[in-house]
Amino acid sequence: QRGIGEALGVLGLLTASQDDYGAAGNLIEEAKAVMKRLGYRRGVGKVLGAHGDLALEQRDYELAYALYEEALTIFVDFDDKWWIAWCLEGIGGISAAQDQPVRAVRIFAAAKAVRDAMDTPGMAGHRAIYERHLATARAQLDETTFEAVWSEGRHMDLEAAVSYAMEEEAGG
Repeated sequence: QRGIGEALGVLGLLTASQDDYGAAGNLIEEAKAVMKRLGYRRGVGKVLGAHGDLALEQRDYELAYALYEEALTIFVDFDDKWWIAWCLEGIGGISAAQDQPVRAVRIFAAAKAVRDAMDTPGMAGHRAIYERHLATARAQLDETTFEAVWSEGRHMDLEAAVSYAMEEEAGG
C-alpha cells in the first residue's frame, strides 16, 4: 500500500508537469488518502509537498504556502533534510512569485546549502520550478544585492532557514 501511495504521488507530479492539473490533483489527493489511511506521516508530508508544487504552479499561493508549511513541520520532526529543502524551495518560489525577491533568494540559497551538504540536486521536475522562480527573483535584484542575499541564505543554519521560511508574511 505504501508503494501504491508513493506511485500515485509521483504520477501526480508527472501529470502536473504535463499541465494536466485536474488529473494531477486527483492523483495527489488519492495518494494523500492512502498515506493517511496507513498512518504514514512522512508519506503524508511527501504528498503535501507535491500538492504544494501543484498549487504553486496554479498560482494558488495561499494554499501552496499552507501545504509546504504543513509538510515542513512533518519533515523537521523527522530531520528529513531532502524534503526540508523541497519545501524551502517551494516557499522560495511563492516569495518570488509574490514579488519578494530578497526573501526568495535568501530561502533558495538556504535550500541550496542543504542540498549541497547532502550532495543531491533534487528531482528534475521540481528543480525546474525552483530554477524558474530563482531566475525571476534574480532578475529583480542587481548583482551586488543578489550576491549579498545569496551569501546570507547560504550561511543560515537549518533551524534559522526553516524559521525564516515559516514567518507569517510569507503565506499571504
